[in-house]
Amino acid sequence: MKFIIDRSKWRAGKDGPYACGKGPTLLENMEGYQCCLGQISLALGVPKNALLAVATPQWLKQPFRDSLKDVLISQEGMLVNIDSPLSERAMTINDSVYFTREQRETELKNLFASNNHEIEFVGEYVDFRN
Repeated sequence: MKFIIDRSKWRAGKDGPYACGKGPTLLENMEGYQCCLGQISLALGVPKNALLAVATPQWLKQPFRDSLKDVLISQEGMLVNIDSPLSERAMTINDSVYFTREQRETELKNLFASNNHEIEFVGEYVDFRN
């Protein structure tokens, strides 16, 4: 599956030198910015209002987690309805203060490609310091 990440709505990098977006890093924050998993959750059919102030996919209400099965929510063995390994690694990359913006995009592209998905980045970055 192909996912689009809109840089103008993307919250990443915490408060590090390569951060983008404003507010806390959540699936969607009160400022209207989303982490990469928030944007992907939206593309997978989770309503925008269900994402607000939610930290990770596993904390979404049950009907919405079903949309994310086998991508962002694990369905293996006893690890049911928790963040998938893909989600866990994507959060680490998204939130890292050490990656430049270009490195972050490359890491996410490689991660999703290794899981048979594609990510395309569009739009311009919003610097959180502005």
